[in-house]
Amino acid sequence: MRIRNSQKTSRSDLGRDKSPHTRRLARAILPTLLLSLAPLTQADITCPPIFTDHMVLQREMPVKLWGTADPGENVTAQFSEQVVSTTADESGNWSLALAPLKASASPRSLSLTGNNELIFDDVLVGEVWFCSGQSNMDKPLGEQKGQKPTLGYPEVLKDADLPHLRLFVMPRHGVVKNEENQMLWKRCSPETVESMRFSAAGFHFGEKLHAELDVPIGLIHCAYGGTMIEAWMPDQAFQHDEELAPLLDQPYFAWVKGVQATELYESMVEPLAPFSLRGFLWYQGEANLMHGDGSIYADKMRALIKSWRDAWSDSEAPFYFAQIAPFTYSEWIGDKTPSLDALPYFWETQASVVDAENGIEMIPTFDLVKNVRDIHPVNKRDVGYRFANLALESTYSRPGDKSEIPQLISTIIQGKKRLKASFTQKLKESQNIAAGELGAFEIAGKDAVYYPAEVKWRGANAILSSEFVEKPIYTRYAWDEKAQAPYTGSDKLPLYPFRTDKKKIETLLPQFHKAERIQFTDPGADDYRELKGNEDQSFELEGCVITLSKLSEDSFTLTISGLSENPHTIAVQQRGKDISFQQFFTQKGFTLQKVIEGSIADLVEIVIDAPDPSKQANSPLPQTGATTQTTEDGGLTLSWQPGQKGDTYILYLNFGDELSSTQEKVLKAGRSSSTWQGLLNQNSFEVTDPKTGYYTWRVDSISKAGELTRGDVWTFKHSN
Repeated sequence: MRIRNSQKTSRSDLGRDKSPHTRRLARAILPTLLLSLAPLTQADITCPPIFTDHMVLQREMPVKLWGTADPGENVTAQFSEQVVSTTADESGNWSLALAPLKASASPRSLSLTGNNELIFDDVLVGEVWFCSGQSNMDKPLGEQKGQKPTLGYPEVLKDADLPHLRLFVMPRHGVVKNEENQMLWKRCSPETVESMRFSAAGFHFGEKLHAELDVPIGLIHCAYGGTMIEAWMPDQAFQHDEELAPLLDQPYFAWVKGVQATELYESMVEPLAPFSLRGFLWYQGEANLMHGDGSIYADKMRALIKSWRDAWSDSEAPFYFAQIAPFTYSEWIGDKTPSLDALPYFWETQASVVDAENGIEMIPTFDLVKNVRDIHPVNKRDVGYRFANLALESTYSRPGDKSEIPQLISTIIQGKKRLKASFTQKLKESQNIAAGELGAFEIAGKDAVYYPAEVKWRGANAILSSEFVEKPIYTRYAWDEKAQAPYTGSDKLPLYPFRTDKKKIETLLPQFHKAERIQFTDPGADDYRELKGNEDQSFELEGCVITLSKLSEDSFTLTISGLSENPHTIAVQQRGKDISFQQFFTQKGFTLQKVIEGSIADLVEIVIDAPDPSKQANSPLPQTGATTQTTEDGGLTLSWQPGQKGDTYILYLNFGDELSSTQEKVLKAGRSSSTWQGLLNQNSFEVTDPKTGYYTWRVDSISKAGELTRGDVWTFKHSN
């Protein structure tokens, strides 16, 4: 961008880190402030940071331009053969629109003239799409910390020299931290797509769209991992719905600040509206599922879609979204644990949002996943291509590009023991139907208790039966969080999961439902134990003895003996404090001792074998995995699950007679620590001359790209 007769404003200033409340206040007082300063200063014309060199303007639609200037200042826009003028209002805001343009790959300049002049160079005209959501939309081509790289990315990057594909990354919270790659339109090349950390799904969508339409493509990456849909919705999306209104001021757990309800809309979406574009891609839902969302998520999605369309003044803007992928959510045991039904119920909820006649459609993804314990599937190419195929037919009216998702039409009871299910097309198990133990068809009687069904195909009809169901009424298919259909490629689509009963689904299980606990607050519960103030006391729990020993008024020792020879996690909750977790591995005769700050009298509960949800969320499948130790001929060998091919490991190891001190040193250890045992290429370590006492250790892994993943701290007592 060239600026004449003006002092340049940095993009960092344009993305100031303000709270939503501060931004609302600023919007309220800005008109008065501008009027009061008008006689004293002469303001340059400005426009939002979405306008930069190398941008793509939307073809065949009015091109909206807007910004600020002096109240009453004349603003003129010139592009191609068009010259359009307007006057800033009394608050200093101005807006205008260029008439619809034809697609053009010829670089031209857009100028805005008032007291100063802004000139944007290398501007193309084509198709613009908005790519948003959480981590699976945010996942870039190539490496990402804590995630496996996208499928085939080295070859993809080599072929990414696409100068008419333009990319724009909206930084998190709208705050620029990388001046070279954020809040700038850039030509797509192997270097830029990698340095910008651009969405892999978005890139593949744009790549295919560009090849098929042969016009410039502009993609806006506006995504943030781990975020709830509420963060992407404006105030009015909640206020216009009785079910959603209470959620506006209801905080929820988040790893970072600035992602509560409305906050990302205000910091990342609102600044970009109403930049002219064709439509939206949305890949989000994992965070809401983990919080127990069921059918209410459909209400949230509809509210978000309407509010975004309103912000862009386009009630028919296409909105395409992705089915969230199979994943073992029910194994994330902690404060909130999804049930086995939670994910298939969420799939059902997503499908209920589809309204093809209103431009709201979905792509399935559950056949694109190989590892159901990876919440970030690596195949983003077919996700992007499916989005593109959907857009090519539904938006651009190009028949043959989109495959229809096979749909259940009806079910009919045949005789006493059979149920006929009819579909919109003929299906084959080897092509688009999940088969086998997981994801198979099931049937149930009026009690809605399901049993695996035998299936006989007759064209587009499936005849279902089971020796355990006398009078089948209901059927369901792929109703399992690990269900996977055979890979169908980007052009063919699998049969989507469904059920025909309307049984109420519980999406969350009780807190730490697989753990053993004692609690000190509910006398009516079976797991209640009475605390005797801030003094020494002990309790029995499933073969273990839990002892609390007072050290001072503000600290005590927790001792647990009798634990089995397995990995364990202990959770301790105190009044006014977050839950603390301790992970370790035990051998026969092991006794856990841990010093805890606080009073014994403030204990709420103690839970044994409660996985730490924070570690699960950061790394659902830790590269170093579970750790074990074995002894042979008086020796001691530490071993751990290997990570990815090419990983190296850092081992920190400490020995001592005092458990707490050995744990503390390893917990805080870095490479300058005396506990550092060096870099290792193998996934085991032999301890020289092992002694009797407490060993504490931690294994960090380093990927080939140099990214470090921190491991858990493990403690055991060794005896010669």
